Amino acid sequence: MAAPDQGNLSTVVFGTSGFSANLMSINGDTHQRDDVPTSHMGTTNAMTFVPADLYDGGEFQFVIQYDGTLSPPVSAAAELITIDWGGAGAGNTTTFQGYLKQISGITAELNGLMTATLTIKVADEITLAA
Repeated sequence: MAAPDQGNLSTVVFGTSGFSANLMSINGDTHQRDDVPTSHMGTTNAMTFVPADLYDGGEFQFVIQYDGTLSPPVSAAAELITIDWGGAGAGNTTTFQGYLKQISGITAELNGLMTATLTIKVADEITLAA
C-alpha cells in the first residue's frame, strides 16, 4: 500500500480574477445528490426513493494567510477554480466553476500570522483528475 500524500505544495488558482494567497489548509470537496421520494399511499413496509439527476458540488473552505493588501474576488462572477493537490504528483487536480461566497474568521493573535477563511461555492460540475 502506498504512503498517503502530504498536502504541502497544494495551490489554488482563480482563473479570471487571478486571486491568490498563501494557503494554510483546504477543506471541503463534499458532493451531494438528493433523494427523491417515490412513496405513495399504496407503498408498503418502507419509504422508497430514487437518486436525483443533479448533484450539488458543495463548498470548499480555504484558510489563508491574511493581510490588508489582499483583494479577494467578493463580487466577482463564477470563475474557473483549480485546486492542485500538491505532493500527490502531476495531474491530481480538482476543477470547477465557483465563486467566493464568504470571508470569515479573520484572526490576529500575538506572535502569530493573521489568517482568514474563504468559503467557495461550487457553481457547476466538478471534475476530479488523478
